[in-house]
Amino acid sequence: MKKILFVGFLLLFSFTGFLVWAGYLMEIEDRYGDLQAVYFESEEGDLVLDNLGSKVGIAHFDDRDFLVIEGQKSAYIEEWLTMKNGYRFDLTVLSDENCADCQKLTYRELSEKVKNATAKNIRNFRN
Repeated sequence: MKKILFVGFLLLFSFTGFLVWAGYLMEIEDRYGDLQAVYFESEEGDLVLDNLGSKVGIAHFDDRDFLVIEGQKSAYIEEWLTMKNGYRFDLTVLSDENCADCQKLTYRELSEKVKNATAKNIRNFRN
């Protein structure tokens, strides 16, 4: 009898954990949509380049919110991005530990670094 209760409790616990995990993934999908790959593959402190709006920001995560800090302002990623036709975006994320001065570079200088492939850990996101 104890074995049946243990297996039943284990199954119930596993199923509940699966539901919580699936709910978390659905919340991220609902919130970010096509930007969910950016959410999952970016890390705190990464440089974010908006190639349509020629902007540079720093990725910041606050609980489940993905914020971009540009100068003294911070905004949610979906508000910060320049969307073309309401849903098209072109985004580059750099996480280069060897480039300590990258945060001081302008968009033009960073995009040249990306084109010349001198920066490491470059991820492009387009829709």
